[in-house]
Amino acid sequence: MKYPYPKLTNTLTFRRTSDEDVEITDHATGNQYSFPIWDAWYAKQLDGYTDPYAIADFFTREEVGEQLAFLQKYDLIRRKRLRSTSIGTWMLPLVIPKWTPRARRFARRWNLLLMLLWLPVFVLGTALFWVCEYRVEYGNIPGGFIIGFVLGLLSGLILHECGHAFAGVTYGGRVFEMGVMVMHFIAPGAYVLACDDTVKGRGQRIQLYAAGVETNFLLTGLFLGLAAMIPWAGDLFMIAGIDNLVLGLFNLLLIRGLDGARILSLLLGIEEPVLLAARVVRSRRVRQMLRTRGDHGYAVIGVCYVLRLMQFLLPLVYLMTVLEVASCF
Repeated sequence: MKYPYPKLTNTLTFRRTSDEDVEITDHATGNQYSFPIWDAWYAKQLDGYTDPYAIADFFTREEVGEQLAFLQKYDLIRRKRLRSTSIGTWMLPLVIPKWTPRARRFARRWNLLLMLLWLPVFVLGTALFWVCEYRVEYGNIPGGFIIGFVLGLLSGLILHECGHAFAGVTYGGRVFEMGVMVMHFIAPGAYVLACDDTVKGRGQRIQLYAAGVETNFLLTGLFLGLAAMIPWAGDLFMIAGIDNLVLGLFNLLLIRGLDGARILSLLLGIEEPVLLAARVVRSRRVRQMLRTRGDHGYAVIGVCYVLRLMQFLLPLVYLMTVLEVASCF
């Protein structure tokens, strides 16, 4: 999965600062670079399928080589579609969206409907399944559990990320790329490369991170409701619903990098509350200082221990995922 030629990374934005200079920001790292206007124009032409030495006649081969070396040095170009971000984690881009006015209108409507419907659909669907569970039949569809698991997993992962993307676009964020990934060698997932720096309101930022979980809970209610209304396919829809319930709860865990930790950070107004919790748990001096504040200090210590405990739940979640897959066979 290699590009024939170097490709400019998708996380860059360009802002003209003068008649001769362009500021390039890499939103994946936060780094900024100042380029001459024609060098910036040249970098934009690197699409992975065009020979970099055939883009413009006014650059010599030596100048092109220098530009490519600079871009390569700071990871602003890539040659492979599949990227490794850490040990055992790979990302494969599938969609590089173009946000036309029509696409933006669709994103705003999707986000509005999600905010209005996720809780009623979740409550009604689960209640209907609870009442009609005695009618649900199992084993009518060959491989129903496996089909349901795959259906629930794919729909949950893909639409979860669509929820984030559409909320980001609704509130003026930048969405660069969407794709699938494998985490820690075994856990499948999906991802969105986005930048929320331009999303100013706290409520909007919370909705941006909550949209994925809301999508999973909406799908949970939808699939469980279908299991109750279509009893002969109950096992298929029930497993799909459980998949999405697990995905939603997993993303609410207060583990660094997951939606739950980001939402908590915005609610408390504290950057990296998970790292703060680790400091409190490790430092006896910090705990003693907090105890002097009375009940509030003890409450902070208690929350920090809960946050720290959740860091150890991730391997357990992965083990449960493996066991759920194994149970389908």
